[in-house]
Amino acid sequence: MWIHLESGFRRDEVRVLVDGGEVFAGRDVRTDYSIGLAEVIEVKVTPGWTDVEVQVPTRQLRQLMRMDTREHAFLGVSIAPDGSRIEFSAAASPPDRY
Repeated sequence: MWIHLESGFRRDEVRVLVDGGEVFAGRDVRTDYSIGLAEVIEVKVTPGWTDVEVQVPTRQLRQLMRMDTREHAFLGVSIAPDGSRIEFSAAASPPDRY
């Protein structure tokens, strides 16, 4: 599966856990608004239900998403424009906008 850190990241510390194991830890994560993307994380998972937790300690945000990787291989992660929450967008194929 692929996890795309998309819009709203501004010099943030970000941790991504998949099924409880850390798959990404980054500091100074920033969205490149010319492409709408901050990071792309590729993770090998067993097809089926998978828990993805995204933590942004610099904003005191944490959100868990449970998704079926048999139907959705891509997960977009953004921070809401007001900075109050993490938003997810699951899809079977990658977005067209990159």
